[in-house]
Amino acid sequence: VSRFGSRALIQRCRVHKKRNIQKYLPKKYHGLLSLKLKMAWGMTEYDKALKELRKVHDWLAEINQEAAASLDEGMEETLTINRLRLPPQLRRIFSSTNLIESCFSRAGDLCRNVKRWRDGNMARRWAASVLLEAQSHFRRIQAYSQLPQLVNAMATLYEGDWSAGSYSLKFRDYWVSPKTKSDITFGDHTFRRFDKDGVGT
Repeated sequence: VSRFGSRALIQRCRVHKKRNIQKYLPKKYHGLLSLKLKMAWGMTEYDKALKELRKVHDWLAEINQEAAASLDEGMEETLTINRLRLPPQLRRIFSSTNLIESCFSRAGDLCRNVKRWRDGNMARRWAASVLLEAQSHFRRIQAYSQLPQLVNAMATLYEGDWSAGSYSLKFRDYWVSPKTKSDITFGDHTFRRFDKDGVGT
């Protein structure tokens, strides 16, 4: 938020959220917790999902207040993908940090044998190098063709609130403006809105 502003969208990792809650619960409740969270997070509509999560919170509060507080912290940020009304495949992909875990793991493997970090510049050079190496192993995500729907959803969420000159989202070779429904040239950039099939309109 400090880098991208107060309008930055945050999606909490649901896998880590569940693990954090489980730390405060006896093991006999873990299975039921998983079922309740799966039902709440599996709902399509944001309002209904939030209502169900609050029921889970109340249930947790009767067992352990710290577990309830763990769910309460960032609860709505576990539902950002619901708020954006993304299709099922994109909701699954962006519901956890699995998408970037392999990148971090690769970076850790490559940096493991460095015994002496001379200064910050060396660390930055290594970080850039290992990330470029990790990039060579990236695979195209499933449902990549649906990514324009994510761009449109983010633009629609802030419709009428963003300034085309202050905020823009880049997808491949296109710039998407939240405020326009057709191409418009702004400075050196062309802003374009995608339709539901990923075709620029």
